[in-house]
Amino acid sequence: MSDIIQPIFSDELRNIIENSERYEDFKLLDHPVKFKDLFADMDISYVQLHSTQIIGSGDYKDIVGFCGVFEWKNNKIESLDGDSYSEDVFVYGYEWFDDDDGDRCLDVLVGEDW
Repeated sequence: MSDIIQPIFSDELRNIIENSERYEDFKLLDHPVKFKDLFADMDISYVQLHSTQIIGSGDYKDIVGFCGVFEWKNNKIESLDGDSYSEDVFVYGYEWFDDDDGDRCLDVLVGEDW
């Protein structure tokens, strides 16, 4: 049995993301889903992670944003920046994009468990 607890997608976090120009085209999930389950059996050459950790206080709150990049191939992560990542990271939302070579790439909003 896993010790990982399903995180909650709080109204505060959802509101911050929905009001951010940077993330306006992201598909937000109803509840967080593990990366390995959401993108199983897909090969993605470039996955950019964006941390949903809330920063700021009072009237100004935002999320940390970009925090790393990896390749997802054969249901395994290969770091592209030297950091460590977990396929069990919870995804809150995502957006597909094409790189300069026309390859389909992915931006994902993740919790603090990356």
